Amino acid sequence: MPPHEPNSPMAFDASAPGETFWAYFDATPNPMKVLNAEGRILRANPAFFAFLQRDHRHIVGKTIFELMHPEDMPEAREHLRDLVSSPPPPSDHPTQCSYYARQFITERRYKRTDGQHVWANLYLMVLWNPDRTFRHVLGEMVDITGRKLAEQALGDRRRELRAILETASDAIITCDAHGMMKLFNDAAERIFGLTQDEARGCPVITLIDAPALEARATMRSIADQLSAPPHSERASVRLTTRARRFDGTSFPVDVGVARASIADELTFTIIVRDQTEQHHLKERVRRTERMEAFGQLAGGVAHDFNNVLTIVRSYAQMIQDKTPQGDERTELLSKILAATDRGARLTRQLLVFSPDTSSERSCIKLNEVVAALDALFQSVIEEDIDLNVDLASDLHPIDADLSQMEQIILNLVINARDAMPDGGALTVRTRNIHVGAEDRIGPERLPSGDYVVLEVEDSGEGMRQKLVDRIFEPFFTTKSSGTGLGLSTVYGIVRGHGGIIDVDSAPSRGTRFTAFLPASCPEPSSQWEPDGPPSTTQRTPEDEPLPSLSAYTILVAEDEDDIRASLTRSLRDEGYTVLEARDGRDALNLAQEIEGTIDLLITDIVMPHLSGWELAGRLPKFHPRMRAVFVSGYAGETLQRKRLSGGDVRITKPYDLSYLKTVVARMLTRTPSS
Repeated sequence: MPPHEPNSPMAFDASAPGETFWAYFDATPNPMKVLNAEGRILRANPAFFAFLQRDHRHIVGKTIFELMHPEDMPEAREHLRDLVSSPPPPSDHPTQCSYYARQFITERRYKRTDGQHVWANLYLMVLWNPDRTFRHVLGEMVDITGRKLAEQALGDRRRELRAILETASDAIITCDAHGMMKLFNDAAERIFGLTQDEARGCPVITLIDAPALEARATMRSIADQLSAPPHSERASVRLTTRARRFDGTSFPVDVGVARASIADELTFTIIVRDQTEQHHLKERVRRTERMEAFGQLAGGVAHDFNNVLTIVRSYAQMIQDKTPQGDERTELLSKILAATDRGARLTRQLLVFSPDTSSERSCIKLNEVVAALDALFQSVIEEDIDLNVDLASDLHPIDADLSQMEQIILNLVINARDAMPDGGALTVRTRNIHVGAEDRIGPERLPSGDYVVLEVEDSGEGMRQKLVDRIFEPFFTTKSSGTGLGLSTVYGIVRGHGGIIDVDSAPSRGTRFTAFLPASCPEPSSQWEPDGPPSTTQRTPEDEPLPSLSAYTILVAEDEDDIRASLTRSLRDEGYTVLEARDGRDALNLAQEIEGTIDLLITDIVMPHLSGWELAGRLPKFHPRMRAVFVSGYAGETLQRKRLSGGDVRITKPYDLSYLKTVVARMLTRTPSS
């Protein structure tokens, strides 16, 4: 009988020559030993010594348990005890034979002298004397260390692969030749909203956001590409498409597909990377770049357009001043001046998009701004629209430009009104919110901190995603009479205040615009410092008499010929001595050559060769008592960086010529202390 068959009772021929057995015992390549009832080693063969890498002195006389792995010792003792205490099997010749019973125990671990552990399959045979008394236990072992190490390596590899599958950020899916899913890792569960049990056995095409026929065609095309010659086991296909979550939402993905033959079965491995974050990032970068480009364009257009408006307005005012009262041309000239005002407002609206635009900020309470606009809401909202205003108590103050806050609120309300031609509900809401470091507002991330939220929500028609993606683009409009600047102006103002605006809309579900503005106000300063000139909208009261004028010399530095000509002509009509310079360098040369005193400099800020700021900084060396009026079509960030001295003023184009002359007269006649 083969030595590895377990539990096989058999008579042992006691008359067989002992030398034959012991010769086999010593020569067999399998480790063997002889134990007494307590498990002490009475004899062992050379293969046993080699297996444990120990010599005779360290084997014979020891118990077998001393050579085992500590975790196997309790079970080994129990097995030996049960084996020795069991009765011998029956025999037909009880007086002529010894008895033995073979039993396969199990796998056992043993330790070598170097501390390494080895594995063996253990077979024990109990021998009884002819009088049925216990003789000894014969043990035979088969070295399975190589197999166990391979199994252990395989197990480690499987655990490693399982860890990779469980911790991978990409979805890893396998499916059979018929496209039925088999493996569905943790990331796949998270991305698609399905558990592995739910996904297993389902067609992989259900994860593709496309009609069934189109999805099947996509998978068939992938399979054909992987099978096409030259075929390689490492061949893979990559594509960008849209996937569908269990809840039906669609999202962009990058997909890689590879094929392999496992146990003669064709298997496809699919790796899916959710590109939602990257899509949002690209869209944010694209929108930012587009707005920055538009802002740069707006700044240049504003400068040139304001120059044109200044020319038109100045000459129209000069003609109006010389036109008798009651002349029909007076009304026509008034319309020209009103048109220049409209053009100036449009220019200011364009400048909202420029990163260099300046604004008059102060600590304001948004609730008060909304409340102050309530009457205006009633005038622009139709009767079939139900207006709800929900203002949070204890709303944080914000550092903002009051007029721009009024503008974004009114623009959003008007936009909501236009979205409900058949009436509906319009809600204006404010609240506080704290944004954490990992919080996301739509596709955006904000610096952590406290924010004030302004929401304007309507119950109108809503928009498709394609419209939502373009809603803040300048000049993009769905209205037949719109300019396309309303919402883009809102976007520019909010971004200019360090906030973001998000839009949530879907067809037949209405639209909600949500603006997040930083909740912070600077500490009030104990000493006022002029960041810029007084507003040009603050006119001198007509009943306050102008001081009498003497002969003053004014230097006008302006690179736009028509503006320079109109301004110098108007000032000369007032009796001033006016010097003209076509740019900053020309003005500096003229100021150095003149023998008299220049009392006032009127200069454009942006000029070739030498800017108005630089010119005003150099002229006091030659004319110490000179004051300056800075005129800007658009100087953006330059104006914010510069601080005017106490005696200087800035006026923006297109200016009111009468007001400019009033400012000039007062600057020339006031004392330094005033």
